[in-house]
Amino acid sequence: MRFVFTLLLTFFYTLNFAQEIEYSTNWVSGIKQQVIPKDRSLVLNNGSIKDSVMYSKYYKLKKVDKGQLTLDIILKKVRPLSVNPVKFDIIVAGGNKGYTSIYYKTSIPFDKISSKIYIPFEAEVDSISVFFISSGSSSFSKIEVRPEIQFGKILRQWEERFVTKIKSQEMVSNLVELAQTWGAIKYNSPSISYNDIDWDEILFERLYKIFADIETPKQSIDILLSYVSSKPNTASIGLKSESLILENLDNSWIQKSSLLSAIQKKRLQIIVDNPPAFKNKYIDRSDNLVYTKLQEKTLHKNTLPNVYERLVNLFRYCNIIKYLYPYKYTLSGQFDNGSLLEELIPKFINATTTLEYNKQLVILNSTIKDAHSAIPTSSIGFVHSVYGNFAIGLPMHIKKFKQDFIVTNIDNSFSKTTGIQIGSVIDRINGVPLHESYQKIASYIGSPRPDVHQYFVNREKLMSLIPISDTIDISYSTNKIDKTIKIKGDISLSRLFSKLKDNNATLQKSIEHHGIYNIDDSITYINPAHIDTSTAINAWINHSNKIILDLRNYPNGKLDIQSFISPDLLFAKTQKLSHYPQRLIESDITTTGGANYRHSRKIVVLISEASRSNPEFLAMALRAAQRSDDITIIGRNSMGADGNVVTIPLIGSPTFRFWYTGTRILYPDHGETHGIGIKPDIYVPLTEEEVTMGVDSILNNAIDIIRK
Repeated sequence: MRFVFTLLLTFFYTLNFAQEIEYSTNWVSGIKQQVIPKDRSLVLNNGSIKDSVMYSKYYKLKKVDKGQLTLDIILKKVRPLSVNPVKFDIIVAGGNKGYTSIYYKTSIPFDKISSKIYIPFEAEVDSISVFFISSGSSSFSKIEVRPEIQFGKILRQWEERFVTKIKSQEMVSNLVELAQTWGAIKYNSPSISYNDIDWDEILFERLYKIFADIETPKQSIDILLSYVSSKPNTASIGLKSESLILENLDNSWIQKSSLLSAIQKKRLQIIVDNPPAFKNKYIDRSDNLVYTKLQEKTLHKNTLPNVYERLVNLFRYCNIIKYLYPYKYTLSGQFDNGSLLEELIPKFINATTTLEYNKQLVILNSTIKDAHSAIPTSSIGFVHSVYGNFAIGLPMHIKKFKQDFIVTNIDNSFSKTTGIQIGSVIDRINGVPLHESYQKIASYIGSPRPDVHQYFVNREKLMSLIPISDTIDISYSTNKIDKTIKIKGDISLSRLFSKLKDNNATLQKSIEHHGIYNIDDSITYINPAHIDTSTAINAWINHSNKIILDLRNYPNGKLDIQSFISPDLLFAKTQKLSHYPQRLIESDITTTGGANYRHSRKIVVLISEASRSNPEFLAMALRAAQRSDDITIIGRNSMGADGNVVTIPLIGSPTFRFWYTGTRILYPDHGETHGIGIKPDIYVPLTEEEVTMGVDSILNNAIDIIRK
């Protein structure tokens, strides 16, 4: 049973990114509905569950197009039978003729007597399967899961409840203040953590009541503030402010609020200006404050969260960046003054299909211009989101060099059919100039640098992914002869595209030689990304006086690169989040040195826009060693995304991953690296041969230099 279920789940998970769903909690008309007979519900009476067990029900239905699946879940007298926690998961999978239309997973608290789950879909459904999975031992008097399908048109209730309201600028501004107040309390007041309050659940309730006209936004804010201790911390942290970096500190929105009373403004200002150091339930941090893990509920894996969940995701993301992001000062105040929330709240509400919502997520991710999160989903998913349409891959690699878009690889059969060859320059696809498509795609990539945009577009073959259409017109030139051809837009093109491989001889040779080989009798090449074991290479290193160290891939940790450097050299300053939101604390970072250090050795270090995070940190350490050792850094600016990574968990959208750089990395003189990168001593420009033929210009130049 478990084996079958794993296969089923894998199948659904791989397809669920393609769902196009219109959400509807209480919004879908009951014009027609199929109520599955009660005797076909999943019902368990007066029993017990030991360890893990799964129950399932399969339902064959009359075909339904657009609607909502509602699950009524009843749990009576559930009691744990051991110290192991009891957990109940619900998984729903549905489709038509074997194709997935619904995939949804969520957890149900065992002590919640009654629950309702609403699952929207916008595709044909002729069957559903409901899985109830229990972990831990428990007894119960009754467990029932009863499905009901509603289908029909979305009625005016949706427009009246949401769309009409957010046409009011006042309502949008009020929701901005709700989000700001909610975030200020979450990260600055210990009351939420000490009393273990589900702050998301409180926000869900406020949003529901605001849109249902049960509460005004002002009343909702009053309720949020009622959870804060009546005795706020008035002890100033000014005694410690000399050691804190305050560039990110900005709470000016409070005094500009139109909903907070004078007393509330004063109270909230005290909270954010004088937060006590406390263990926040939403932030798990290492003792040295270097590593941060955000403890947020993801609830389910639906590709389109409901409207309240979408707003919670937006509020959560914006407040995480406001209070925790060390580079917030670079973002022009949009996370402090509420302007980003004001722009995106209507868009998140109106995003009623998966593609529309994914586009808003890509936009949100791009606002922080952090290359650690340059593309937050798969390449094909990213292009889906940018164009708002499903895409296919043309069976050729199209890469940008200067102003041209050059074919660097192509399927043989496709080349014979179209006449396009390696070296052909693509001008337009379906009448759209490629430079326009490129600018559109690049604007959604999380980096401020055009060269990094080009790197990701070329690496991920984004110019080869185009919106699906019945026919595809391609205008191109080969040997300066212009041609236009028309082909059928067939999904088989994507299968051919997926089989094409890049030509990267340096990378391939590094992999084949496990990250280390001799270029000649005197030069050793090392790529720390492919080292098998640190002990196996000692003989190579100890007998080599000339080393080329390639930091254009992420090291796997098997080689201590700092062991090549003399110890105790100051090479960086880090600024990480202190115990107080928006305030950073600074530390000096020095080289550790090690057994492989030898003063007489000559080292050439390779970097480029592909060098991200740890390679940049190591390049800074190697640069510090230039004061005493023969070390040269060659190539192009690194990516500019140094420091450890923090994941932002959001509700639903399982194919997306959101990150931000959790530590600010500076040179010893406080020179910036974020978005700038590490500059090489010798600059090697990107060449057409490097883009189109895989010629390694940086390595070739390094060999010439180290031989001198």
